[in-house]
Amino acid sequence: MFNGALVDTVGGGVSQFATTLYNAVFWGGYQDVLHHPHSRYFSRYPEGVEATIDWPHLDLVFRNDSASNVVIRAEYTSTSLTVQLFGDNDGRAVAGEWEDGESVLTILARGGPGARVVTAELSERLNVTSPPAPLYRYNPDLGVDERNNLQPAMDGWTMKVIRTVEQNGKRDVDRWEVRYLPLQAIVEVHPCVLAHSCP
Repeated sequence: MFNGALVDTVGGGVSQFATTLYNAVFWGGYQDVLHHPHSRYFSRYPEGVEATIDWPHLDLVFRNDSASNVVIRAEYTSTSLTVQLFGDNDGRAVAGEWEDGESVLTILARGGPGARVVTAELSERLNVTSPPAPLYRYNPDLGVDERNNLQPAMDGWTMKVIRTVEQNGKRDVDRWEVRYLPLQAIVEVHPCVLAHSCP
């Protein structure tokens, strides 16, 4: 974000990794020590269950509170990013995927009686807030009747995330509130439009 506008920077790839790692931690039932959702929602990430990092201010920290070691394996292709956590969850294994705005969690193996079982509830969008009026910028290369939409407007909202981890008859519940800020539309127009002096 620069001067109220979303800009493409190297940080986008960092957030993709942070969100993918965070989902592995979330659905693996590990302790969430610290995470930061994006301030504005991006549809390429699961709503409410996502994270960003920005050194040195925003970090992602989890604790392996299981009885076994955990190995983190990350790999990528030109179109995908995968993070796997390998530990001992009494034979239970799950896999998640986020593609085309859809989240799918698949139970690969149910595991034994000592396995951690993770479930989650996401609320509807709450406290929806409208974006501010569009921001107009001049561009002398545009015709009088032309408009260049640089950034679409988007509502802001809050939502509640509840994660339940059950193991050996014990039930731990974690609750988060995620707040996404509204996004202002940015539109380029001919300078005369801003000056109200078009012929």
